[in-house]
Amino acid sequence: MSKALVVEDMDDIMPVVEDALLARGDSFEQAKSLEEARGMFSANDYAYVLLDLKIPSRAGGTFPDMSYGIQVLREIRQSKEKQDMPVIAMTSYVSDGFGISTELHQLGINACVSKLALANGTTSLVKVINDVLAEHASEQSSGRRAVAKTLTPFSAKKREMVIYEDHVTVCGVTVWLEHVRPDMRAILLALNKKERSRYVRINGTRLGKALDRNASNPVSRPIKDFRDTATELMANECGLECGSQDIIASGGGGYHFAECMVVREARAEAGKPEKAGEPEEGDGLNERQRKILEAIDGGEELRQKDVIAMFRRYRNPSTVKRDIKGLRDAGLIETHPDGYYTRSENNASARQTGSGRS
Repeated sequence: MSKALVVEDMDDIMPVVEDALLARGDSFEQAKSLEEARGMFSANDYAYVLLDLKIPSRAGGTFPDMSYGIQVLREIRQSKEKQDMPVIAMTSYVSDGFGISTELHQLGINACVSKLALANGTTSLVKVINDVLAEHASEQSSGRRAVAKTLTPFSAKKREMVIYEDHVTVCGVTVWLEHVRPDMRAILLALNKKERSRYVRINGTRLGKALDRNASNPVSRPIKDFRDTATELMANECGLECGSQDIIASGGGGYHFAECMVVREARAEAGKPEKAGEPEEGDGLNERQRKILEAIDGGEELRQKDVIAMFRRYRNPSTVKRDIKGLRDAGLIETHPDGYYTRSENNASARQTGSGRS
């Protein structure tokens, strides 16, 4: 059983937190301000910290601010004895700046989860805690120290959105479920049209009328929630720095999909389920599969657990196992008698023959 410090001033999210900690068999103490967190952290030993970003500076304070939550993280990382303490940020305010997720990762945050995603079940807090503590234990046993995470710009390449009947994925990560802002799917479908090879621009008033919304219930609200959730999930699940304008942009005539987006509505053929993920390139492989092959070609002796560990931060094990199976089925890799993956003999021979041609 582990003991956690929960830094959270709002009671509405605490049932979700308490349920997750109870499921793990963990105990916890709660601080509701920077002042309380500072005192409790210095006086007690904890296995990890769940940190709300927007907290007041002192006990009983009524002016919460993100800078106080970030200060808690900064002081933990500056502590000589406890600087490696796993810290998981819980926030609803990523949209207050593109740089928030980036700053958190630069300060060495172990994970960042959306309160909205926790409340609607899109993200499992138990799984996040388990993954963070497993990675921390691995770092401690190997003598490695956690390093600040560098996020890749979301708009650096094409990113795929798939619109299903009951959920929406971006880069294979679920960013919307039908019971959360139900008309968000209709908004996405309305924006998924092109004129002269560019996504259409639709202003908020016209989009609102199409969805029977009025001035007191504008489309800006569900779009803001969607952006907030997607921004945070892209940082936490995919290591991508996704700004508020990187998926659904605005300006220049209205709301529209950003140019980096490849958007499609899922229409599965009979007996063939849709597969969510990033667009495949000419070789039919996704980005993870290409990284696996690059590592094998580079001489690494990867076993299944090693490959899962490569992508633990961004994908669950079942997804990675499907990637490995896909490489096997394509005849690109095989298992060595000692248990690690190698290039299949036929494929290796073909590549050597090809590389010897002038």
